[in-house]
Amino acid sequence: MKKKYSEEVEKLFKFGKTDLSKDWPNYAQELNIGEKNANELIDIVKTSNLSHAISGFTIKDFASRHAWRALGQLKITKSVPILLDALIDEKNEEAFDFRSELPKALVLMGFDIIP
Repeated sequence: MKKKYSEEVEKLFKFGKTDLSKDWPNYAQELNIGEKNANELIDIVKTSNLSHAISGFTIKDFASRHAWRALGQLKITKSVPILLDALIDEKNEEAFDFRSELPKALVLMGFDIIP
C-alpha cells in the first residue's frame, strides 16, 4: 500500500518519465515542492525499488528519480546518507541512471556535504 504524501509530492507519481539527455525540471517552480517536503522526498528514495530498470518502469516508478533530483535542487543535505545508501542497496543494482544522476544531485548541494 502506497503511503500518503502531500499534494505537491503526490504529483511526482504522475509527473512522467525522466529523460537523461534533457535538463531537469525545476521542481520548486513546476510542482511547488520545497524544503517543507524534504522528509517525503527522502522517504520516496528510501522506499523505492529501482530494480525495474531492465524490465520496464511504470510512470509511478519515476517518482523516485524526480525525488532525488528535487533533493539536489533544494540542497537537502540531510538526504546525502539516504542517497548514498540507495546507491549501494542491492534492490537498486539495475538502476544505472541513478549512478549517473546521483553525482549531479550531490554537486547541486555544494561542498557543505563533504565532512
